[in-house]
Amino acid sequence: MDRRWHDKYKKLSLKLELFREMNKNLRDKLVQDTMNLIEDYNPYLLANDKALNFPLLLSQKYIGKRWYDDDPYLWLMFNTIQMADHVLLDAITEFFEKEIPETALDNI
Repeated sequence: MDRRWHDKYKKLSLKLELFREMNKNLRDKLVQDTMNLIEDYNPYLLANDKALNFPLLLSQKYIGKRWYDDDPYLWLMFNTIQMADHVLLDAITEFFEKEIPETALDNI
């Protein structure tokens, strides 16, 4: 059974996990580029009223703190991607596959 929303998207989930131990410079660039991709595809996903749908730590749905909650940019990226449709998810997955070097797997 999938525990996290992205577990059902295996390729994307593997790439998102790489952000946990990724070099900060690479991570920051990828987060910025991902948010630009999202904004180009659907700027509404970044609208203030959409942010009200983002899961907060105070929610009963989340028992423990997630590793990306300590970084506001990662938090925003993860929560925005969670609202993406399949076309955007595919585009983000393809972007990660192209931009995240294979050596990033060495840290896992």
